Amino acid sequence: SHFSWLLDRLCLGPVPMYNASTCAEKFQALPKCLDSIRFAEQVPGWDVERRSAAGKLCWSLRDGDTHGISGEDIRKKCDSLDPRCLPHALRWTEDLFGRSDVRDALGVPDHINFTSLSEPVFAEFAKYGDIIQSAYRLYEPLLRAGIRLLHYVGAQDANCAPAGIMSFLKLLQSPFQEEFLRTPDVPWPTNEDATVRVVGKGAGNMTWILIDGGGHFIAHDQPELVKSIVEHWVKNVPFD
Repeated sequence: SHFSWLLDRLCLGPVPMYNASTCAEKFQALPKCLDSIRFAEQVPGWDVERRSAAGKLCWSLRDGDTHGISGEDIRKKCDSLDPRCLPHALRWTEDLFGRSDVRDALGVPDHINFTSLSEPVFAEFAKYGDIIQSAYRLYEPLLRAGIRLLHYVGAQDANCAPAGIMSFLKLLQSPFQEEFLRTPDVPWPTNEDATVRVVGKGAGNMTWILIDGGGHFIAHDQPELVKSIVEHWVKNVPFD
């Protein structure tokens, strides 16, 4: 679902990030990406060669020039000081946990390094094709066992675009699938804030919330609204 809908956000979203020529090139590669995923999942077990090949092919859909638009929030431009185009908060976190007084207070040994985003760690996951798996299927036994599932998503996120997340939620085979597909999205708490889709009593057994005015780090962008969402969820209070 992620790669199926990735170019929809990058090329056809409210803020197109790729230009026309890049979109044409990437859309040509999309069927090959999706076929490589099917090929990798055809065999039982974990075929590293197939999955890593699919990962490289599909990840190339993300390497186009975004013209300075942040994938974490399409309303924002990348920080020129960070070539990775990541939010300031990640650097602030590294600075905080790198301070000797903080490390001493937490009892962190000197030889342990804190890094917000580690390229070597990412490379190890990529080497084994970790991203090529239908991880959303892990939700199915949880839902059948009565574990409640909440997804709240920033509408301006292009890293994990809302359309891709909604796609796999629709595909989940659970006791709530048919009702989830029939249930409309309704405004909450206002038309300008968010929409909610709730299946089940209270805050729901399976709930989707699309939040306007927020990107990938939605709790950072809309802290008060996210606090209210979590309080409703923990107390199992209806979103009305």
